[in-house]
Amino acid sequence: MEADKEKIPKQAVVSYYKRECESVPVGRRVFNLLAKMNTRYIAPDDFKPLFKYLLETHPGLEFLQATPEFQDRYADTVVMRIFFIVDSNDDDKITWRDFKLSNLMDTFD
Repeated sequence: MEADKEKIPKQAVVSYYKRECESVPVGRRVFNLLAKMNTRYIAPDDFKPLFKYLLETHPGLEFLQATPEFQDRYADTVVMRIFFIVDSNDDDKITWRDFKLSNLMDTFD
């Protein structure tokens, strides 16, 4: 694929941001980014892209890079702990209410 076909025009990004994000509080934006499109909750698998990125880039987690199978178990354990604490209905769904009442945003910071 040619490089210029992969680029998104700056104005498209700015328009999207103004339309979809500018007036939305940061916590709600994070919730919306984590949750799959057209759902009203975050499921355990929704954390996979975030943890994949963190495991590949976070300097404190470099020791895990040599063991990919352990990376998966580590990510699963962290997700289970998040759901144990935040998922008030114990149904593997973090709703917006659960998210905003938790300290997950502070933890992400």
